[in-house]
Amino acid sequence: MAASGLARFYGSVFRRRVDAAALVRDSVGAVLAVRSGDGPWALPGAVVKAGEDPRTAAARALLPVLGDRIPAGRMLVFDCAVDSAQDAGGLAFVYDGGSVPAATSGFRAAGDTVHARFLSIDACTRLLEPAEVARLAAALTALETQSVAELVDGRLIPGAPLPARPGIPAMMPQLPEVSHLLG
Repeated sequence: MAASGLARFYGSVFRRRVDAAALVRDSVGAVLAVRSGDGPWALPGAVVKAGEDPRTAAARALLPVLGDRIPAGRMLVFDCAVDSAQDAGGLAFVYDGGSVPAATSGFRAAGDTVHARFLSIDACTRLLEPAEVARLAAALTALETQSVAELVDGRLIPGAPLPARPGIPAMMPQLPEVSHLLG
């Protein structure tokens, strides 16, 4: 294959949008949501830049909203969008952004172009895009169960169950035929 043909091939195979967001809650459980201009409400997030990892992008997205450099915690959700309007689909990560005091219900950041407020879970289900609601629900469950949710097009994939007992991490599935060997 000629060099230009090979470059086109690799460009088409590996070109996927990668987004990273952070789940930040206040002390009463409301979720931080942001909106740019008149766009839809979403979890604070950013497109991962070249040379940047998703966790760093999620932390970067919090800077203009919260004003402090807040490190993103552990990964809660990985969502692979294959049925997408984008040519090659996309990957979305959601990280634990921790919690902040419930002192502020709404504010503006980044020169009044970004609106941010803490929304109840019910309000999130009405105001966020369906894919974002699916990731939020998975992130809240993963946070509660100390797990990671793997989604495809916003749906939990078959064979990737969340742990049945909250507080007990389940990093690999039970293997019935050999589980007795593990104790």
